[in-house]
Amino acid sequence: MYLARVNFYTRCAIRGVTPAWVKEILLSCTTYDSASGISGALLFNERYFLQSMEGERSLLSNQIVKIAEDERQSGLTIVAFKAISVRMYTGWTVAFAARNTQMDLLYFRYNVIGELDPVRMTLDMFDGLFSELCQIDGSYIQRSSSDGRVQSAGRPRKDILAQ
Repeated sequence: MYLARVNFYTRCAIRGVTPAWVKEILLSCTTYDSASGISGALLFNERYFLQSMEGERSLLSNQIVKIAEDERQSGLTIVAFKAISVRMYTGWTVAFAARNTQMDLLYFRYNVIGELDPVRMTLDMFDGLFSELCQIDGSYIQRSSSDGRVQSAGRPRKDILAQ
C-alpha cells in the first residue's frame, strides 16, 4: 500500500446555489476521518469543485470513480495523481469560494485572473492554494481533525453567496 495525493477538479452540474446547498457541502467534511484513510481539502463555488485528497492509492481511485459517477458534478479533470511520503493534510478543510478581499487576494496569487478558475492552474498552483486555504479562518470554511471532530464550525453567511 502506498500513500498518494490526487488533485483534480470538476464542473458543478447544479444550477442555483442556495445557502442550504453551501451548508450541506461545508458540513460534508465531518464524514471523513482517520478511519476512512482519506484526508484533504475541497474548495468550491457555483462553477467548480477543486479537490486535493490523500490516502492509499486504491482508496483514492475508488473515490475518484464515485465522484465521476456523481450527477452533481461533470467533466472530472485530474491535474496530478502521485505517490507521496507524507500527508499535507491532517483532516479535512472544506471552503466555499467566497468573493471577499482575503479570498480574492488568494485567487489572484494562484491564478492568471483574480477568480477561481482551475482550468488555468498548474499543480504548483493547486498545492499553494490549498496550503494557504488550510491556514485561513472564515465563516465559509469548515474543518475536521483526523478523528472527525469539527474544529471550526462556521455558518455560511448570506453575503458570500452574492457573487
